[in-house]
Amino acid sequence: MKDNLVWVLGFCVGFTLVLAVFLILYLVRRKSNEKPQYDERQLTARNQAYKYAFFALLFYSIVCAVLDALEIKWATLTTVMFIGVIGSVMLFAVICILKDAYEGFNQRRNSSIVVLGIVAVINLLVFVFNLFDGTEFFTNGMLNENIMNLCIGVLFSAVAVVQLIKNRINKKAAEDE
Repeated sequence: MKDNLVWVLGFCVGFTLVLAVFLILYLVRRKSNEKPQYDERQLTARNQAYKYAFFALLFYSIVCAVLDALEIKWATLTTVMFIGVIGSVMLFAVICILKDAYEGFNQRRNSSIVVLGIVAVINLLVFVFNLFDGTEFFTNGMLNENIMNLCIGVLFSAVAVVQLIKNRINKKAAEDE
């Protein structure tokens, strides 16, 4: 019971911090009128990315439901659902980045890489500290919620790397013209 309470409290604190950061970013952008602007091509690409992410999450949920019906338990319910959401968010972000629709045409390209990198490093460090602290990542042979930091760290690292690669490709293409 104590471990569950600690996890819930940690989740609530983390969720509150994320909301606070988004609120601060929202207020700063609202004050500076720096709302992202997307052209028609970017909006179409974003809509496609939403569609692909949605159907990927739907397919993942169906596979998880079938595995559950077959009584194949590989992770706790919270972990299974969270991994599905993380995967679909990553798919959305990568598609948008590859189609130059992740950031509006009026935004600086490298600003998101810094935020993505910071979030990735923090989560990967928490995972490493938990690893050395002896935190259990399996409960009754199933992945548990303690693996979330690794999942989030991988998500943000992957998106940051894709953004860096895409920026270099765009820069090289601009130099060749």
